[in-house]
Amino acid sequence: MASALVVFLMPAGLLLDYFVYPNKIGYFLGVRLGCSALASLVWFLHHRQLWAEALPFSEPDGPNTAISAIAWMIHKTEGPASPYYAGLNLILLAISVVVRWNVLESLVA
Repeated sequence: MASALVVFLMPAGLLLDYFVYPNKIGYFLGVRLGCSALASLVWFLHHRQLWAEALPFSEPDGPNTAISAIAWMIHKTEGPASPYYAGLNLILLAISVVVRWNVLESLVA
């Protein structure tokens, strides 16, 4: 579910790009679509039995692509002063809600 959210919501951020950084909209579109493509691959792999058995703690890999993409967009704009910095917090919050692990799984991860 986490990967699916990234696949569909990451490109939707283009509307935010249009208003916040209109001069970078083309570049950010490429970053967002690349992120969605990687999250699609992770989503596909999660439906394969071998992947699920080999990497049981790979659930947040889809959202991790979004975190990496937003971190890159922050780097390419104003750094820590960028309004996209809040996006990192939103994704981490979403991961904690969608990816439900027990205490042992959290410690191992």
